[in-house]
Amino acid sequence: MARKVKPRWGWDRSRDYDAFNRRMNNISIDHLCSLIGFNESNSGDNRLGLFEHSIGTFYFDQFGIKDPSSKETQAALSELKNATERFKFCVSNLDGISKSVLGQGFEERFVDSDDGSYAADIADLIFREKEKLETMLSRLVEAIDQAPNEERPTKRGPKGNPAVYDLIRQFGHFYERNTGRKAFDGFINDQYDDDPSGGPFFDAVEYFINGFAPDLNLSNQSIGEYIRRTVGDKVNR
Repeated sequence: MARKVKPRWGWDRSRDYDAFNRRMNNISIDHLCSLIGFNESNSGDNRLGLFEHSIGTFYFDQFGIKDPSSKETQAALSELKNATERFKFCVSNLDGISKSVLGQGFEERFVDSDDGSYAADIADLIFREKEKLETMLSRLVEAIDQAPNEERPTKRGPKGNPAVYDLIRQFGHFYERNTGRKAFDGFINDQYDDDPSGGPFFDAVEYFINGFAPDLNLSNQSIGEYIRRTVGDKVNR
């Protein structure tokens, strides 16, 4: 039996900066920038900030918590709809005695308190403007019903790790702008050679991957293949 998909309650895109900083401590950003071709003449513009941002993007894509899936999103909206409909039923059918007791609760809890005005707004909706509250809840249910319910398309691309491809593409862009040379210049990657001679751009990517993300376990041969597929001559034709 398939497992029931649960909502990703409390999820957000916040990054684990401690883990990111631990990885950054394994490399020298100054040395990496020099390998990518940054120097005093070009590091003062916004390019250096964008380059450092590309590292953060790689970290988030590769090691961060992934976005909730379409199924997880629909599970959350389904639970919200059920809870809203149940709340609307309770508000609509609350008996007179229960209302009286609830009113006493509002007085005891919120009288002379800093958030008393909010309590008064809630009390008005429940006791004096019940139809308005019911309409608001109905509109929420309608919005949930109208929300798109489509599976997000699977990204297609070359075989391998998309985050690594994106990283190399970004690094290649900065390298070529900074140096005026093609990232693939000097690159030799023989499929029978376990230690390819990749040239200066290869050295930059290898240095970063091995220091920042050694847990990807990418061999020199694998790094060379990623570079060939991303910035190689065949790609640029």
